[in-house]
Amino acid sequence: RVPNWDGAEIPSRESKLQVMRGQHLVSIERGVSTALSGATPEVRRYTLQKATVAGRHFMYLRTSDNNSPSFKVFNVLPLGTLIHRARGEFGFQVDAAGVVHVFFQCHVRHFLYCTLNTRGELLRRQMYMTDPFKGAPALGRDVRGRFVVNGGQRVPSGWDFPAPLKRPRGLPAKELGRSDP
Repeated sequence: RVPNWDGAEIPSRESKLQVMRGQHLVSIERGVSTALSGATPEVRRYTLQKATVAGRHFMYLRTSDNNSPSFKVFNVLPLGTLIHRARGEFGFQVDAAGVVHVFFQCHVRHFLYCTLNTRGELLRRQMYMTDPFKGAPALGRDVRGRFVVNGGQRVPSGWDFPAPLKRPRGLPAKELGRSDP
């Protein structure tokens, strides 16, 4: 029953919802252009958050406007698992086109690189692995100023988005907390 709609009943399936407080890691605010030419740009706040669910750490990106205290949330997206004691800093940047780049350690030798649009929707997710010759991967810039992953080795994974055409063999999916599709 919906109390403010003259007691109207809306049939729906029962769902369970778990609400938890995430630990704020870092935020970036950037202006994004609007569809109307000449209009002032909207400001987006991209916030990386860590939450613990059933003893496992997960990384989330919350995309919202910057109207405090009643801000509008556009999307909250789970990016992947996060190990408890990640080595080094994670990468978190927004490029000139408004694409958000997030790079973090998801397993002992595995790292995830995600790119998202201004609405917080996932564009790409790729897994990298520490390489004995190239070292650990890290988010950096190429000679043209674009964000790239330096070092490490790119490995196809079940976490990849868009998904690879053929599922690679020998994935660490169970170790990363993801069930096999």
